[in-house]
Amino acid sequence: MDIVRTINAKVTAGTLRCDVPLETWADYGSGRSCDGCGQAIARTAFEHEWDFEDGCTLRFHSGCAAVLHDECGRQGQQAQWRP
Repeated sequence: MDIVRTINAKVTAGTLRCDVPLETWADYGSGRSCDGCGQAIARTAFEHEWDFEDGCTLRFHSGCAAVLHDECGRQGQQAQWRP
């Protein structure tokens, strides 16, 4: 399954959220799994971390964060923010 379909399915299922994060961070990868594609985020890649008010933290590859933002917009759930 390609990344767009994977992320679209997770948004539709409610596994990934489209609300605005309280804080966002970007740094080199930690080796943890991307919440978008499920693959490890290499230490040589950028990792985007989104922290939400309820304590939830999501981590993404740069490309997966962009795809999520676009998919939320397509589903009419996009707030006015950019990853």
